[in-house]
Amino acid sequence: MKKILTWAKDNWVKVFLYILSLSVIVFVSIYNLESITSSKLSLQEIGSLESAKTISGIINNPLYAPFKIVEYLVINMATGSIYLLRLVAALYGIATVILFYFLSKYWFSPLIAWLSTMMFATGTLYLHHSRLAVTSILVPLLLLAILWATWYTNKAKNSNVSIIIFIAILSTSLYVPGIIWFILLALFLQKRHLLAGLRNSSWIFLTVSLLLGLIFILPLLYAFYVNSSLILDWLALPNNFNVKEIIKNIIRVPMALTIQSQPDPIFNLGRLPIIDILTLALMVLGSYAYGIRLKLMRTRTLILASIISWLLIAFNKIDYAILLPFIYLLAAGGIMFLLQQWYSVFPKNPIARSSGLLLVIIVISISIFYNIDRYFVAWQHNPATVESFNHPVPTNLVQ
Repeated sequence: MKKILTWAKDNWVKVFLYILSLSVIVFVSIYNLESITSSKLSLQEIGSLESAKTISGIINNPLYAPFKIVEYLVINMATGSIYLLRLVAALYGIATVILFYFLSKYWFSPLIAWLSTMMFATGTLYLHHSRLAVTSILVPLLLLAILWATWYTNKAKNSNVSIIIFIAILSTSLYVPGIIWFILLALFLQKRHLLAGLRNSSWIFLTVSLLLGLIFILPLLYAFYVNSSLILDWLALPNNFNVKEIIKNIIRVPMALTIQSQPDPIFNLGRLPIIDILTLALMVLGSYAYGIRLKLMRTRTLILASIISWLLIAFNKIDYAILLPFIYLLAAGGIMFLLQQWYSVFPKNPIARSSGLLLVIIVISISIFYNIDRYFVAWQHNPATVESFNHPVPTNLVQ
């Protein structure tokens, strides 16, 4: 304890920034959760809550079970509080932001991780999906968890602990539709490191770990046995492959991100592009920065995972929330590229270096304030939003 206090005293600026940043993240995630929609729910939220109101319903359809189980507990403990029903997604959202910080800190630096994390936590894509009683926030959370787990497995000194964590995250992730493709991608790209970790563990330990992982997903396997139609939903594949419609959707994805989105008053404001222009500019710079580093594992991971996400959205099975990690990892790459270029011109001038950092912070701050205003002011008072959120809590969800 004394060592911790001494470290905190010697690094009080870092401690202050951590506390301040976490406070901002928590505030934007939980502030005004209920009254922002005049204490009313959308049909999407009602459908999500209905699927979590009974244990039998969760067993019959265990997709998104990590969300549904917590929501089930809230439904049975609360008295129809919309705030508490939405708080489940908000808490998962906070966990998503924290995971993003640790991953981007590993990929880049603490400064770039902090700047990109604040953009992540205040972006409208995050706010829309982490502040409603819907399951979509689980997708970016578990994507980040898989990326973090593969890194931790490579770096951990205790291979047994890292394998337990890796299997636990993979087993949990299997309950979320579409995640199987990213698990297969992670296993393929990291097979050499993972096999090295497996060789350092005893076969008894591996057998027990795998058996525990199998037991954990037994409810999912049972549901597939009882209702095989769930398998397509779990794979996030369409029931009928309409090639023409899929091609149209593939084109619509970048259009929605950058130019004009389809009307969706639940998760967006009007037909505005999902990404603001400043974040988009950083993404373009980040794409270039990654492009000149194609041999890096993170670059190949980002490219392939983004392509998979693009296709899953085009199949109309997964929402745009799946792109959250990749959008802001690209933006983080853009921040890194800007600072690197600036510091290469002024390698020793402290005033010039500080001025460059200040300019980047100002640009990011403009993006942050724009997104906060777009969500908390413009979206809240948009007539289409008011019309979409006009349902009270169903009586069968009130204990």
